[in-house]
Amino acid sequence: MTTLAEKIIDSVSDISKTKKIRNGEKYITCHATFKVSDFDNVISKIKETTEPVLKNGEKIENDIATGEIVDCGQKQFEILKGRFFEIYDYDKTTAIFIRLYHVKGEKEWIALYIDENPDTPWWGEEE
Repeated sequence: MTTLAEKIIDSVSDISKTKKIRNGEKYITCHATFKVSDFDNVISKIKETTEPVLKNGEKIENDIATGEIVDCGQKQFEILKGRFFEIYDYDKTTAIFIRLYHVKGEKEWIALYIDENPDTPWWGEEE
């Protein structure tokens, strides 16, 4: 069975420079990079791919104005802009977190990070 995270990565594979999917026992992480000019195209593909889930799910979407990536206490990169999606698939009781960043270091690129947790305790109790 293909997960939503894998479907998103598949939807952008034709424009990605790199991509990686890691499957844990019950957790999926994905990463892809793109040219800066692909930012809006990646957003469109994310929305198109996640749209069917929203018939019985929830989406929270936020713009990111600026930021930084700090690793081991040292600033490594600037985030010039970004988009964050939080998707809840009620049918599969799955939570998906999607981050898209325009990153600047010595070079600039677009980075996509996806975490999908099909074993989230979010639905552990009746609300």
